[in-house]
Amino acid sequence: QDAVRAVRMEAARVLAGEPEARLSAEDRNAFEGALGEYIAGQHYNAAFRYLAYLHTFQQFRLADSICNACQ
Repeated sequence: QDAVRAVRMEAARVLAGEPEARLSAEDRNAFEGALGEYIAGQHYNAAFRYLAYLHTFQQFRLADSICNACQ
């Protein structure tokens, strides 16, 4: 129930699995909210990494085109 999202996300990561079963009903509600934030953050990071990959791939294709044009 921390005010900082990163703290909540890390707590959800650590509590997932076995420790999750020992949470009270109130803590379980907080955990489920934090777990949702953690999963959303993982999806965002995955999409960002994919976009970075595409950008790098385009840069290599551009460089290859330039090199081929110079030959």
